[in-house]
Amino acid sequence: MRKDLLELAEKENIPKWQSAIALWINQHHGEKVSLEQIQQALGMPLVEIWLGLLHSPTPYQWDGQGEFYREARDFWIGKIAYRSD
Repeated sequence: MRKDLLELAEKENIPKWQSAIALWINQHHGEKVSLEQIQQALGMPLVEIWLGLLHSPTPYQWDGQGEFYREARDFWIGKIAYRSD
């Protein structure tokens, strides 16, 4: 059982997913990108994209239409820009 848990933990590497997503989004210089674009570019399953974004320490702006889990092309993600006043 311990071996199974270790294998599962290795497969679910959320920090790795977060890094890949953040790097890819940063290359788009603040443009909003769809979940579908992220998924296709990174070749990751949609569930890994969702988990990487939801658990990310980076604040993202979510903008979506359609059904939450069905229409990846209708959900857009952008980095929240902070202003230093």
